[in-house]
Amino acid sequence: MSRTVKTHNHKSMNLPYPRKRTRRFAKCALAVALIAITVTGSIGNWLPGIASFLGSWFPPGVSACANPVEFATPIGSERKCPTASKGDTASAPNSVGANSVPNLSLPQTVLSSLNSLVSDGGVIENSPQNLTLYNFDIAMRLLGGEKPYDQILGLGHKILSPFSFWSVQANASGRVIPLVPISSTFSELGTNSSGTRIARAIQVKSGQYSGKLVIIYTVTPPGPLKWDILFTPDTSGNYQIVYSWHHVSKDSVLHADSKSFTTNYDSEKFTFDWSDIPPNFAVKTILARDQFELEIGLGTITANHLVRIDPTIASSVGSGATAFTFQRKIVFNSQSGYYFAFYHNGQTVGYSSSQNGVSWSSQQSMAPGWPGYNTTDFELSVLSIGQTVIATSGDTNTASCGPGNCGVGVHPSVVYAVGTMSGASISWEQTKYLGSAQPSCSSNGVVSCQITAGYRYVSTTLTPNNTLVFSYNYYEIHQNDTQTSCNTYEISDL
Repeated sequence: MSRTVKTHNHKSMNLPYPRKRTRRFAKCALAVALIAITVTGSIGNWLPGIASFLGSWFPPGVSACANPVEFATPIGSERKCPTASKGDTASAPNSVGANSVPNLSLPQTVLSSLNSLVSDGGVIENSPQNLTLYNFDIAMRLLGGEKPYDQILGLGHKILSPFSFWSVQANASGRVIPLVPISSTFSELGTNSSGTRIARAIQVKSGQYSGKLVIIYTVTPPGPLKWDILFTPDTSGNYQIVYSWHHVSKDSVLHADSKSFTTNYDSEKFTFDWSDIPPNFAVKTILARDQFELEIGLGTITANHLVRIDPTIASSVGSGATAFTFQRKIVFNSQSGYYFAFYHNGQTVGYSSSQNGVSWSSQQSMAPGWPGYNTTDFELSVLSIGQTVIATSGDTNTASCGPGNCGVGVHPSVVYAVGTMSGASISWEQTKYLGSAQPSCSSNGVVSCQITAGYRYVSTTLTPNNTLVFSYNYYEIHQNDTQTSCNTYEISDL
């Protein structure tokens, strides 16, 4: 706003007028204040987050006013920035974001321990010099004494190979000298997540040559049995380690390229693998009649020098410890809050209980009269109704006779037991057996005949009128049976 004043020459001019600019500034300030109030009200809820974001530009513990801008400092006074507060308990921190972010506990994946009960394996000690090492995939009997050796076991711990062992030989100018065991001791190394382990220490000697052979047997959770062979000679010389496997089947194949050997018994297939033996060791294989040998040349070894190799052997059976999706293996008792899981570990069939599905009890026994585990087809199924649980499975029998004029039969069954869940255990009734099939075979007098029959893949359900109904696959395998028209005859019925 301005005022016009007339002069004598009638020209007009603008003169200063007190508080003119002050009034303009006041209007502008009022407008800015109103805008600020409006904006602040709309973003008020965001201000803490914006402040935290801006505060993150400053390192924790450093005051935001570390370098204050001062327009005037009174004479004789010293202005300092206050010390930044420390600790999470500061009630009024003088820097944005000074306190650390709290530890947030987020959900994590928890793994059940049931798998270890199934696959870790175990040891059966018949005597200090007679141990059986097993898991759901393979079993081996370790025998000590004056002439130590091992036996490879099949289903039901039937002996498949009566002799399997590692030995040491010395090579003296082309003459092979076997080192004879003079002592053998066992040490059980225990069971953990890597499997079950046994160590056998053998002192060997022949003439001027002697040493210590240590064999560490490990049945691993994935299935194979792993050997660690350690040899320490007392005398310098040229040595070799030899593995011998007797009574291999006629259906055996040596795979030189893959460094493996496979042999097929009636119901099991085994693979011996030496691909992880270092290439600097000379390896020689021999497959003659019913015997397989692996010779590993160690070369010249100085006295007290340790040499180590580690081949493996695996079976094709046992992968169904908790298998077959159509068969229920776990039930839950809502009254007690316990889970019950049924499985086999390669030696026994049983169950474990748990309240959280993570930590499980040791294996508990099945019903009185329940048969032992003997084949991968022997997989139980479980049905629960209230506090009652019904376990069902199938049985497989094998028999043979001959050579000579003879006949033999088998009587397989469907097996089931009824129990009552109470707390962390089950009270069982006596096991019951069903099945009328009794197949047989007859020898022609020249070769032996064999009959295998059983019920597999068994499952059960309850009808509306409380009648148990079983479903299964019944099968027979006849070999060299004069009652059939071929060497091998098989039937399979649902």
